[in-house]
Amino acid sequence: MTDRWVIGKEFRFEAAHELPYHDGKCARLHGHSWHGVVYVSGSSLVKSGAKSGMVMDFADIKYFLQPLLDDYLDHHFLNKTTQLESPTSEELARWIFEKLEQAGLPGLLAVKIDETCTSICCIPARTKCFSDSGRRLRHCYELSLGVCDDRIESFVRPQRRSGLNYLCRPCLPTVRASSCDYI
Repeated sequence: MTDRWVIGKEFRFEAAHELPYHDGKCARLHGHSWHGVVYVSGSSLVKSGAKSGMVMDFADIKYFLQPLLDDYLDHHFLNKTTQLESPTSEELARWIFEKLEQAGLPGLLAVKIDETCTSICCIPARTKCFSDSGRRLRHCYELSLGVCDDRIESFVRPQRRSGLNYLCRPCLPTVRASSCDYI
């Protein structure tokens, strides 16, 4: 069995947005104290030097993340700075993920965003998966995020079950791989 580590760097920012197509109060300008985590994974640890025993130095993750916080997120109007027409938590998580990916953050696994203390979104990295029939799936996720209790996240490799089901242990419900797009 190969070891796999997942590390996370938390971040916070204050920002305003409006969701122009929302049918409730979120269509109006409002703000949040956002909280997020950037997850990085690795199958090996640095073997020597100042970063020995690490997947990656947390300061290295911050190096990629800080420009986004300073220039686009913290104390900004997200509709304008991100150029997202409707910056929902989902769109913002994807935007942050794509910016970190474009910047070359190695091992980027997922970005989790908490818009409020009870509203959370996570976007994991896409990978190549295969169905039971051997057809390659598009937009299928190798690793999944589960919430075991109030604030504990677990990344695990999906375990194969019958049919097109995958059980992500120890705490996730069954995920239907058939919801993925076939290539």
